Amino acid sequence: MKKTILTLFILGSVQMSLFAQDGIDELNQAASNLRSVYYALIGFAYVTCGIIGIIGSLRIYHKWNMGKEVIEDITGWGFALLFAVVSIVFVSGLMGL
Repeated sequence: MKKTILTLFILGSVQMSLFAQDGIDELNQAASNLRSVYYALIGFAYVTCGIIGIIGSLRIYHKWNMGKEVIEDITGWGFALLFAVVSIVFVSGLMGL
């Protein structure tokens, strides 16, 4: 009785795994679509980091001309941009691109 149940379970598992193979082409197409869009998003992210860097440098320059302390702002903006750029590189490596 136990061998019969085990045999039926194994045959059922094999049959289910055969039906599960239908989505491979769709997954490959989704991966290629993601790769084609991802390179555009990387460029957009770098441009956004550049714009944020320019805005931050203008704010720091303005504070500096007003005679205020700017050391905290420089480190804050600098590390924020460093984090953004490293995040872009990390996600690229994570996705294998």
